[in-house]
Amino acid sequence: DAIISSLRTALSETTDRHFSDKELSCVIGVTGEDGLSMLGISDAKSLGQKWNYYMKKYHDSIRLFDGIKELIAALKKRHIHLGIVTSELKHEYEADFLHFGIEQYFDTVILADATQKHKPFPDPLLKYIDTAHAEKQDVLYIGDTLYDVQCASSAEVASGLALWGCKSIAHIRADYYFKTPLDVLS
Repeated sequence: DAIISSLRTALSETTDRHFSDKELSCVIGVTGEDGLSMLGISDAKSLGQKWNYYMKKYHDSIRLFDGIKELIAALKKRHIHLGIVTSELKHEYEADFLHFGIEQYFDTVILADATQKHKPFPDPLLKYIDTAHAEKQDVLYIGDTLYDVQCASSAEVASGLALWGCKSIAHIRADYYFKTPLDVLS
């Protein structure tokens, strides 16, 4: 909601066009620049700066989903290597993620600027596999968008769909579906 609301506010300052929530949802899971391009925004850099400014105003509304801390603690206790592959740039990741205080659980973090191509292309996940010295058959990439599942499929690794964060699953074909974070443990 914070992503969509902050984007809508930034767009209202720069365009007379009204965007539906469905139209705006295309920005979830891709880089801000790619999302703005998909919306037909020509000056993505300027609008991206406004979007980041408004995102800070919604920052207090961002929360971890129930069960996330318990899940990552349980996985870490089982000595499972955890990583993050995100479409966020470093400053976005630092602003949006680090305040949760869970970064110590993650061994490898791949940010948007680590590869030239981004989700849904496999490049960021392949970069993770290389950096983490992982084997494809040992990787389960869990995300909540079509782009995440496409990235996993293109990288030839198993995909899990986080239903707790996914808005629409009708067209998303993942290897695994998880209703809650703790379902991952089974």
